[in-house]
Amino acid sequence: MFNESVGHDLKTPPIPEYKIPSKFVAKVLMHCNAYSM
Repeated sequence: MFNESVGHDLKTPPIPEYKIPSKFVAKVLMHCNAYSM
């Protein structure tokens, strides 16, 4: 399982990695804004 995960991570380029967590980033930004206010 670990080997498969590592292989996938190494094979997948950083482009989709950035596209996938876009929602997560938005959530973090929202949290930061809430803390700022």
